[in-house]
Amino acid sequence: RCASIRGARCGSSARRDLRGGRRATGVPTSIALEFPPMDSSFTPDPQLQRVATQTAEKCVSFLAQKFGKSADYSDGFVSQIEDVLNLLHLDLQRSKPSDDVVQDMATIFGSYLGESYRRSHGGEWGISDGSPALRTAGGVVCFPWIRVLKRLRNGFEDNVLHWYQYLLKEGGSSSKAKSWPSFGPPPLPPQART
Repeated sequence: RCASIRGARCGSSARRDLRGGRRATGVPTSIALEFPPMDSSFTPDPQLQRVATQTAEKCVSFLAQKFGKSADYSDGFVSQIEDVLNLLHLDLQRSKPSDDVVQDMATIFGSYLGESYRRSHGGEWGISDGSPALRTAGGVVCFPWIRVLKRLRNGFEDNVLHWYQYLLKEGGSSSKAKSWPSFGPPPLPPQART
């Protein structure tokens, strides 16, 4: 929840973005990375980096305590994160928790996903268009907290495994920053084509 990280310059506009999310116009939610326009600003934020690192560790503890999983920040573990988020999505439909609880979950799981990518492939946390964001070494800016919030609320259509796989493909170390729609969406995975 943003209220727990006010020191990371996560103000009301970031909370509003977490509630509503954002996506590129005309892009299916199921495969969209939330890219800002090419001219948007990204400001590295060392304090947000510390918050994301600490919050990701809370996710590791949560996964161990509640699900008996040993999260290791590897690319391969993201499929297990997707499985847990699916269970949480189903539970949210039944239990109807407050927005603050849902945002807390989006923050810890989004931090874990962002940190998994950053630790293995490079990047930095910062603020883009008033929202917490991760910029990859290749200049791609994405919003892991918003993506997880969408996954929790919308279900499989906002699958984080597909999002992460796309980030692996497009987030690389090219010197030119990529922005939607300068490149197309990824192909659907084989199981989604049938």
